[in-house]
Amino acid sequence: MPKAMRQFNVFLQTDLGVALMAEQQTVLNRYLPSLAGYNLLQLSVQQGRRLVPDVSVGQYLQLGFAPCMRSVSKDTIRGDYQHLPLAKDCIDTIIFHHVLDFSIEPQQLLREADRTLKDGGHLAIIGFNPLSSWSLYRRYGRWLKPALPEHRPIRSARLADWLSVLNYQVLHQSCFFHRPTINHRGSLEAMKCFESVGRVCRSPFGQLYFILAKKRVFPINPLHSSWLQRVSPARGAGVKQGQPQSYFED
Repeated sequence: MPKAMRQFNVFLQTDLGVALMAEQQTVLNRYLPSLAGYNLLQLSVQQGRRLVPDVSVGQYLQLGFAPCMRSVSKDTIRGDYQHLPLAKDCIDTIIFHHVLDFSIEPQQLLREADRTLKDGGHLAIIGFNPLSSWSLYRRYGRWLKPALPEHRPIRSARLADWLSVLNYQVLHQSCFFHRPTINHRGSLEAMKCFESVGRVCRSPFGQLYFILAKKRVFPINPLHSSWLQRVSPARGAGVKQGQPQSYFED
């Protein structure tokens, strides 16, 4: 992870990296300001920079990766992403910015986020779309300067299944940055119209995907004995004395 972070920050200085970050911030600014909450936690491979600078929250926590030798003063706290140094049920919104792409155990990272997220909290995830031309850039980009670090992108549909197992409701799921992966500022600006076309057509081949999920809340209401007494006679009508009753019969 530390090596990937260093290489990714170098990549973000290129024309393609700048365009990617601008589009990601546009998507986050579109959805996150409407979410209620006090504590927001950001986990990103790009450290020392707020992804959503205009969001109004009580505490904007930027978690830096602890094994990194070089500390970043703008990071609020530091720790291992696989074992978050946070208490249970204390965060309202969590942003995953490409950390699942470079994580060795992405499922463990999701479980840690679920542990720290409050009931009804939101999880925003941005990652590379393996169904786009990004896979070609990743394969042949090693001959480009600078090259993107090695990573393992996760399909958004598979990630949605993982979230469903963790008892999350996917509120929004889409792909964006429909321009080709060309590291040239003029060409990227000229093809910016592809974004509106891809958004209207809901193209699944965008270079990036965005998922916004909400942690479900199931209230636990124990059945009192008085309720069971009122229900049992109606269920047991026509059943002989001493015969076991089944509540699953048609």
